[in-house]
Amino acid sequence: MMKIFKSLAVIVAVAAIAGGGTYALFTYSETINGTFSAGTVKITAENPNGSLPFTVTNWAPGDTETLRIDIENTGSLDVKIDPTDVVASGFWKKNGVGIGDAYVSISNVYYWSNGGWVQGLPTSTVTLNSGGKIAIKVEVSFDINATNEYQGANYYGSVTILAKQADNN
Repeated sequence: MMKIFKSLAVIVAVAAIAGGGTYALFTYSETINGTFSAGTVKITAENPNGSLPFTVTNWAPGDTETLRIDIENTGSLDVKIDPTDVVASGFWKKNGVGIGDAYVSISNVYYWSNGGWVQGLPTSTVTLNSGGKIAIKVEVSFDINATNEYQGANYYGSVTILAKQADNN
């Protein structure tokens, strides 16, 4: 009986090898090449009432200066601008010595819409298509609580406007 099982196993093995050896598939593959180019996020800012940077003189605690800025999306992707992403930063110097970075902040951001200025950006954010423009006003305030140390000092500051890609954000 053992011989029969061995013979049967040999026959099955030979049949499997013979069957596998005679079985073939034709195949072909095609490669498709492509280029994926990333878009760009870029904005430019202009002062329609003059040049940049802005210059303010005789600023006193409690004063607010309004800066008019035109923003253009010069990138290839649509962008979003949120009023919380418009920030002031800088430092004070008096007689060539730094005295701190306090007492200056952005108090309001406005945008131009339908013939008038509207506080805040529409629905908290504005989307600018590639090539799109928006006019904004930024109110920069000198805190009323500034001390006498700031008399005659100069604030070297900037307003930064952050644009983020609109899709997937």
